[in-house]
Amino acid sequence: MGKFAQRKRMLWIEDGKRFELVEQMAPAYYSGEYILHLAEDVVDGINHLRSAESGGKPYDVVIVDIRLPPGEDKVWYDLYKRTIHSQVESQLGLILLYWLFEKDLKGNLADFRRPGNPRAGKDIEERLTELKHSGVTPPNVEKKTVAVYTVEHPPLVCPHLNYLGIEVYAQKTIDTPDDILLKLARAVEGEIDGFQCPKIEAGKFWVGGENV
Repeated sequence: MGKFAQRKRMLWIEDGKRFELVEQMAPAYYSGEYILHLAEDVVDGINHLRSAESGGKPYDVVIVDIRLPPGEDKVWYDLYKRTIHSQVESQLGLILLYWLFEKDLKGNLADFRRPGNPRAGKDIEERLTELKHSGVTPPNVEKKTVAVYTVEHPPLVCPHLNYLGIEVYAQKTIDTPDDILLKLARAVEGEIDGFQCPKIEAGKFWVGGENV
């Protein structure tokens, strides 16, 4: 019991439809280092974070996907619905991160753009405004505990993560090792390197290794 109680706490907010969940959770669990909780949509993730905060046991590591379903909440569902029920375009995981850390933000989000969607930054501002008007406040989360694990390529997500100050990131690929969660957790804890976003400025994209 004592050894179990000494384990650190990890939350993975991830679309539960992915078949490799068990394979990637197992190494972290069997390492004996972490108690691992899985949240399968935005609202489930928020509920886990609130419960941890109210119980006085915040997560040591929070790993967030960018493509997430909304869960059972009208506000988040409406944000999702406006993007034609597409997890790819809605990027609710990114909106979740902006919402959690909005109080720390400075600058103009409209500076962000994406290929074929020059309104991307403005869309983020509008969705944050809707969340603020809903009257729901975000749970307290330490930014240094957060990592992002997503299929999004660095040019599409790293400018946002750099802006938010989230330092640990990994892209999902067919070659991703099964122990990726364990490695991300150790990167969050500062034990290993190699999981940082390239420094891409807002409004610029990574092409051939250079900002353009």
